[in-house]
Amino acid sequence: MLLSLNLSANSFVVNANSSLLQIPYSVKELELSFSSVIGHLQESMLANCPSLEYANLAFNNITGFLPENLFLHIDKLKYLDLSYNNVSGTISGLKIEKCSSLTHLDWLGNQISGSLPPSFSNCTSLVELILLENSLSGEILSAFGALKNLQTLDLSHNHLTG
Repeated sequence: MLLSLNLSANSFVVNANSSLLQIPYSVKELELSFSSVIGHLQESMLANCPSLEYANLAFNNITGFLPENLFLHIDKLKYLDLSYNNVSGTISGLKIEKCSSLTHLDWLGNQISGSLPPSFSNCTSLVELILLENSLSGEILSAFGALKNLQTLDLSHNHLTG
């Protein structure tokens, strides 16, 4: 049974028919950083991996919006790195309520806009939240103060207020 899949430093193009979207059900660790992944992040890519705990998709060319239901079927996820991609659009409607195991979320250097989703307050295990160098706007959530495990919160280089 495959538990860890490392395909970093390769060249992939992800589209609706890509075999890369068929990650084995049993995978707990997915390493795809520096893989030249091009295309949209499909909800099904991670949803088919209910055991997934670690996903590193940093330094690729993932484009478009993050699907609102991206986190619905991966409630064991602890680490997600999407830094230095071309993810755009708003995350204010992102349904992240079921990610109580999430400890590390890094979306540095994308083009994410809009306000911070209130559902971040449900990520009670969050230790590190890195959203710098995006286009986030609106107020910083007071709910971040209730996240007792949060050690690093980097929201710099955005358009946040208050």
